[in-house]
Amino acid sequence: MFTTVNFDENEAKSFGPWIYEICQEHPLPRIFNGFFSVDDQALYKFKIPRNDIEHRDIVPGMHLYDYVIALYDDYIRILEREEDSVKEKIITMSEFMGLRIYHNLLQGICIIYTKLGSVTFPFSTVSDDIIQKMTKFLFDKVNIDTFSDQNINVYSLPVTHDHLESDLLRTLVHTMKKKQKSFKIGAIQKDMKLKRIDKSAQSYARRLFWDEINPESAHIFTDKELVVIQKSSFPVILGTPDYGYSYLIVPLRYVKHFEVAESTEFANLRNLTIHIGPSEVTYYYKSGNAEIAEFYDAVQNL
Repeated sequence: MFTTVNFDENEAKSFGPWIYEICQEHPLPRIFNGFFSVDDQALYKFKIPRNDIEHRDIVPGMHLYDYVIALYDDYIRILEREEDSVKEKIITMSEFMGLRIYHNLLQGICIIYTKLGSVTFPFSTVSDDIIQKMTKFLFDKVNIDTFSDQNINVYSLPVTHDHLESDLLRTLVHTMKKKQKSFKIGAIQKDMKLKRIDKSAQSYARRLFWDEINPESAHIFTDKELVVIQKSSFPVILGTPDYGYSYLIVPLRYVKHFEVAESTEFANLRNLTIHIGPSEVTYYYKSGNAEIAEFYDAVQNL
């Protein structure tokens, strides 16, 4: 005897902060069905729930998922729900240039960089394993496609003898080292108290009540990638809880253009802007930190 399964009720019961890999138990949300044929060739696809509703407030029939991401042999599809419609973004592996992921307790953000711009989507860090699986898939593919006929000699890159101070960064670095044997730290910028250049009364009041910190960062390389791990976000307000971190991963072959400039906002601070196609990512380091400057000069000379 067959039992009728109510799709909407099942989806409502399983809804939560979790990302689900698309399978028989966790099928495509109905609004995305028209974008996938029966013989779709996606190697891996998953759905990301909306984060603006509590489980107690949902009723069967509501749209509960905002994104479906599908990975194929040579491209990525990112489908985003907008009210009752769906918009689609396709990124070929030849366009893919890297990604940056933010974690702050349960909130996560993923930015995918391409030669044409960037695509951003939120996620809950309770499903970080799914995001890690996507990251590995993308970099395995781009490394096969772009490095099969060339070798980058990373032996010329400097390796720091300094040590990280943050327990969080040490743990993250240790985890990455276990996954990648060629992993080395090229340079470190430790926590640094900031001093604003602005002498106005407003700036003085800010300095009087809140100290600002440039958070610690580790600038890392493997035989194929540049990785930058940063604690918290810039600038950190001393004394306020901030448990976040971010990491950037870019194939070394795409780290060709970066700029260094003295900060116009803080004394004794330099801005390091890495260009990834039309996108930019900026980190900050102490003007006297020769390690950072030497490391990026060496990267540019690869």
